[in-house]
Amino acid sequence: MRREAGELFVCRELDERARVLDMNRRLLPYARVAIVLLLLAGIAGVPAYGWRPLAAMLLAAACHEAVQRRLSALRRPELALVVMLIAIQTILAGGIALAHGPQLFLLSILTFPLMFAAAVFPIRIGFLVTVLSLVLLLAVGLGLDAVTVWHLPPILLCAAINLVTLPLIMEAACALDAESRSTVVVDPLTGLLNRVALAPRLAELRTHAEVTGLPVAVIVGDLDRFKLVNDEHGHAAGDVALKEVAYCLRKGFGPFQQIYRLGGEEFLILLADTDAHNAGEVADQLRQAIAAPRAQGPQLTMSFGTADSSPEEGFDFESVFKRADAALYDAKGAGRNRVRIAGHGAESSVEPVGAARPTAGVLDPAQLRRDVVAREAPTSGARVLDAQRRVDRHGSDRSWLIPDAISRAHLLDLAQRLTHRAAGGYALGFVSVLVAAPYYGWWILVPGFVTGVIFNLIISQLDRFRRPEYALGLGALLAQTGGACGLLVAHGEILFDLPVLVALVAGVSVVLPARGVVIGVLFTVAAMAGVAVVHGGHQIAANPSLLVLPVALTATVGLIGAGVGRSDTDHRGLAIIDPLTGMLNRAALETKRLAVTHAANLTGEPVAIAVGDLDHFKALNDRYGHAVGDAALSEVAARIRSRLRAFESAYRVGGEEFVVLLPGAVAADAAALAERIRVAVSQEPIEGVPVTISIGVAASEPGEPFDYDALFAVADAALYKAKREGRNRVHCPSTKGPRPRSRHPVAA
Repeated sequence: MRREAGELFVCRELDERARVLDMNRRLLPYARVAIVLLLLAGIAGVPAYGWRPLAAMLLAAACHEAVQRRLSALRRPELALVVMLIAIQTILAGGIALAHGPQLFLLSILTFPLMFAAAVFPIRIGFLVTVLSLVLLLAVGLGLDAVTVWHLPPILLCAAINLVTLPLIMEAACALDAESRSTVVVDPLTGLLNRVALAPRLAELRTHAEVTGLPVAVIVGDLDRFKLVNDEHGHAAGDVALKEVAYCLRKGFGPFQQIYRLGGEEFLILLADTDAHNAGEVADQLRQAIAAPRAQGPQLTMSFGTADSSPEEGFDFESVFKRADAALYDAKGAGRNRVRIAGHGAESSVEPVGAARPTAGVLDPAQLRRDVVAREAPTSGARVLDAQRRVDRHGSDRSWLIPDAISRAHLLDLAQRLTHRAAGGYALGFVSVLVAAPYYGWWILVPGFVTGVIFNLIISQLDRFRRPEYALGLGALLAQTGGACGLLVAHGEILFDLPVLVALVAGVSVVLPARGVVIGVLFTVAAMAGVAVVHGGHQIAANPSLLVLPVALTATVGLIGAGVGRSDTDHRGLAIIDPLTGMLNRAALETKRLAVTHAANLTGEPVAIAVGDLDHFKALNDRYGHAVGDAALSEVAARIRSRLRAFESAYRVGGEEFVVLLPGAVAADAAALAERIRVAVSQEPIEGVPVTISIGVAASEPGEPFDYDALFAVADAALYKAKREGRNRVHCPSTKGPRPRSRHPVAA
C-alpha cells in the first residue's frame, strides 16, 4: 500500500507510528493536567494581561480536546497530532501578541506544547515544531517591545535558548525510550526478532491476506543435531553457531525481511504473497548456505518445513504453523538437511510430507503454543517482573525511592545514558546564564558552575554508590540550589530567567521514580518562589502569573519527564524477560553480572553459578513437537523459580539452558540449591512427558576476585560431566568430599 509524503515524513516506519500513538496515550492525562495549570496561570494574569491570553489558552485547550477525542477514528492520527500542535502554537503566539502589559513574560507559554512535541514525535518533527516555535517567539518578542529587547537582550535570548534547551533534553530521553522499545522485540544473542515481535506482524498479515486474497507462507527451520554441538563443543561454540545461522538468514533475505528466533535453534520466516512451493525454494537456498563448509567450528545443517494459507480460509497462523512444523519433522525423519513442503488437508505436496506425529495423550499444540501469538505476552512478562520485584522488596535492595534491584539497575543505566545524550541541552542551559551574566552580574555563574561540576562528578561515579538513587537526588538538589543562588546574587530584572531552573527538572524527572520527581518539582518551585520574593516581591503581588507561569511550566516538565521515564522503564522491564518462560533473559544476566562483579570484588564475598540444561530435550522436541517443548520449558522455569529465595536470580540464556546466579553462596550451599532444583524439575512429568535436568555448579572462594567468564566455564564443564555420568544429577567440582545434601526440605 502506497504511503503519502506527509505520512512518510511524520512516521517513516510502522514502529515509529506505534510509538507516537502509544506515547500520546501515555502522556494524555499529563497533558490535561498541564492545560489546567496553564489556564490557572492565565487566570492569575488577567489583571496584568487582560482576557485575550486566557481566551487563546481556552481555544488551544478546546483544539487539543477536539483532536484527542476523535483521534481513534482518524485515518492518519499522527498527522492530526502534528497539525494540532502547530495550530496550538500559533493560537498561543497570537494570544501573547494581543495581550497588554509586560507581554515578554508570557513567552515561556510556547514551551508547553513544545515539550509534548519533543516527547511524542521523532526528532525531525520535534525539530520542525521547535523551529516554528522559535520563529513565533522571535517575531512576537521583537514585534511587541523591540526597545526593551535591544537594551536587555537576555529577556528574549534566554527565552529562546530555554525554548530549545528543554526539547533537546526531552528528545534525548525519548531516543532512549525508542531504544528500549526496540530491545523488547529483539533476541539479544542473534539480533533477530523474538516472539514478542511476532504478534503484531501476524495481525498485519491476516489483514493483508483478507484484502488481497493471496497466500502467506510460513518457513520453520531447525538446526540439525544442535544438541551435540553444545554437548561436544560447549555453549560458547553453540552461541557462535546460532549467530552465524542468523547472519546467513539475514544475508539470504536482505535487511528488511523479518526473521524470528522462536527459541533454542528454531527459526521462523513469514512470506506474504508467496505459496509453499516458492517458499520451499527459498528455504532450500537457505539450507545450502547454512550447510556450506565453515572455516572453523562444527559443521552445521538445517532442516526446513514450509506451508501456506489458502485464499478460502485466510491466514490462520496456528493451522499453517502446525503443518509447517509437521513438514519440518518429516524432513528430520527423512535424514535431515532437507526441505519438506506441506500440502492442504489430504492434498499431496511436491515433496511428500510424512504423516503427522501421533498426539494421543498429548495436549493439542495449538493450546500449548500460547506465547507465540498471544498479544498479552508482554503483559505476562510484566507480571513476572512484578513478581520478581515483590520478592526483591523483602531484601535489603529496597529503599525509600527504589523498590528493588531491577529498578536500581534501570536508574543507573538511564542516568548515565541520558547524561551523555542530553549534554547539548545542558550546555545550552549554561549558555543561557552566560548570556545573562553581563547584564545581571558575573557572580551568577559561580554557584551554578561549582554545583554543576559536583553534580557531574556524582553522575560519573554513580555506580560506586550503594544507594545511587540518593546520590543522584541529592546531587540534583545541590545543582538546583546552585542555580537558585546564582539568580539570588544577580541584579536587575531576573524574573525573566526563572525558567532556567526547569532544565534540570527535565532530565532528573526522566530518571528518578515518582517520589523523587515530586521532591524535585517542589524543591524547584520553592527555589523559584525564593528568588521571586527576593527580587520582585512587589511585582509578584501585583501580577501573580510572573511566578505561577514558571511554576506551571516546572510541574508540566516534571509530569512529561516522569511519563517518558516510566515508558522507558516499562519497556526495559519487558526487554529483560524471556516471553516464553517469563524468566529473566541474557540481557538481564549481563546487567546482573556487572553489579555482582563490582560488589564481590569490593567486599570479597564468594559468588556461585549453577548452569542447568534439560536432558534429552532435543529428543522431546523431535518426538512431541515444539509446542510440547515450549510447555515443558515454561513449567521447568516455574519449578526453578519456586525453589529460589530472595537474591537468588534465575535466567534462561538460550534453548533449554538456565543459569542461577548466587551472590554470597559457597560451593556447598550452591550445590544444595541445585539439588533442590533438580528434584523439583524431575519429581513429576510435564504433560505426561518425563523431564530431567543436569546441573553444573562452581563457586569462587571468599576473598578471591570474581571472574564471571572463568567461573561460568567451570560450571559449564561440570554440567557436561554430569551429562556424561548419566544425566539427572548435580556436579560441583568445587565441593570437597561428597555432594552436600540440602539443609532445607524440598518443596513439593
